[in-house]
Amino acid sequence: EQLSIEINIQALKPTRNLKLAIQTALESNTPIENLKLVLQEFGNFFPTKIILENLLVNWKENIQQFDSSYMIEMGGDPIDLSQIPEWLENISNQHSEWHIIKRVVIPLYKILDKNQQRDIENLLINKDYVLMKENTPFFNYSTGYQRILFDSQLKSNNYQLFGIVTCNGEKLENVYVRFSLKTVYGFSVSWHDFRQDYIPVNDSDRITFDSSQTYILQWIIIGCPSEIGYFDPTTRNISVKSGVKELKLKHDMTTQSTPIEVGKSLFQKNIVILDVEYTPLPTYLFFKTKIGEWKEDGSFEIQIQEENSKPIAMDDDYIAKIRWCVLKIDDPQKRTWEHLGELLLN
Repeated sequence: EQLSIEINIQALKPTRNLKLAIQTALESNTPIENLKLVLQEFGNFFPTKIILENLLVNWKENIQQFDSSYMIEMGGDPIDLSQIPEWLENISNQHSEWHIIKRVVIPLYKILDKNQQRDIENLLINKDYVLMKENTPFFNYSTGYQRILFDSQLKSNNYQLFGIVTCNGEKLENVYVRFSLKTVYGFSVSWHDFRQDYIPVNDSDRITFDSSQTYILQWIIIGCPSEIGYFDPTTRNISVKSGVKELKLKHDMTTQSTPIEVGKSLFQKNIVILDVEYTPLPTYLFFKTKIGEWKEDGSFEIQIQEENSKPIAMDDDYIAKIRWCVLKIDDPQKRTWEHLGELLLN
């Protein structure tokens, strides 16, 4: 005999404690790990259908040492074949005699409201987001190197870094920033201020770095939340598209360009952020990057222009590894991000 119990999921309402625990986990910087802890307490799945059954097992007739006039129910007690009608009549009231033979389950988060379901599913999809946005003061700007540590350990170092240097709130255009030694604990950043390479005509024109000025590295991390294990709640509504492209810089050309095809997800007034790594590392050469116009086919151009700070010849070819990301940010937030890159305009 079988009994089926079906639960109407539309009628289910999560408890206040469950909703609060889920929301607290979602609003943390490590939402996936905290959600795991919540589900360990409340459960990972919820049944929508349960099938119960109470079985009689027939003794095999070829085992003659047993009395085949008896059968055994799942609970182990013998039932006389002549008593089966009475057994069937009474078994429905004996809950301990029923055994679950099948469950149909759904993830527990499916009983939450639509907003919480969406927030959880966004964490699980294989998609890049801005995971972290920080401002880090330089201990000593003149050294050109600093190690930066995260507040908490990440799950993976498969992330991308983009950043700029500011002085007293203003972006320094002639500074080359390079990220290296990425780990789950932090990363290294080196920088070269090409103003140092300027040969002054007079001593009064010489560039000096005033220790009273505030130099800050403004940086972001882009990656997949489920892989990295960290996700800043303030950056979750920002859509991201990123990629890498290499461009060989000819020594006899001062300006070169390359198209970047993003696709239909690209719109004008999106913010483009670049990180260009040159091989070999330029000495007394400064390559300035510029974003071209946004095009309706979902593309834009990146221009790289050689700007020598010293009158020397560029004898070698350089490889520019261009890492780019496009951020689609709501207008109220856009002003706080514009200085990190350039707006696409037509």
